[in-house]
Amino acid sequence: MLLSSAIKLQGVECVKACDLYDGRHTLAREITNKPDLPVTRRYQELLVDKDIDCIIAAVPDHWHKQIVVDTVSAGKDIYCEKPMPHTAAAGVEMAEAQKRTGHIVQIGSQRVSSLICKKAKELIEQGMSGDLMMVEGWLGRNDPTGAWEYPPPFDLSPQNLDWDTWQGTVPKRPFSPEIFAR
Repeated sequence: MLLSSAIKLQGVECVKACDLYDGRHTLAREITNKPDLPVTRRYQELLVDKDIDCIIAAVPDHWHKQIVVDTVSAGKDIYCEKPMPHTAAAGVEMAEAQKRTGHIVQIGSQRVSSLICKKAKELIEQGMSGDLMMVEGWLGRNDPTGAWEYPPPFDLSPQNLDWDTWQGTVPKRPFSPEIFAR
């Protein structure tokens, strides 16, 4: 979904895709309608590619710090899904890397960056909502498997997923399709 939204933006083109699961290479080619889209399992290849200005990172939370620091240190901007850090110390390191390099780092979700949220903010700033008396928030996931209980890809295996790299800095576990998907 993130790639689909990004390539609809004016001036944005996906020139290379990266994922540790090979099934997402196929998906990126389908989404971009580029059967020959270059793909890789190593994000470092994107960082040295002079045709790439910005990285869009949809990675597990425990990878956010490393990919943000590496990306801005390589001279590129980055949009990384929420949350910013996996730990408070990682957040400090990310912020320091951004300040040191001056490159753009945006952490967030597509929904809160949407036009509807922008319009809501404008209406509130214009006083169109009246006096604020109460705020109530909730999130409902009408999904048969529950919130964020995604099913693993049907073909997921150690042969088409670099599980060791995916685990990164978290405690090592045996291959688990459920951990990967959720």
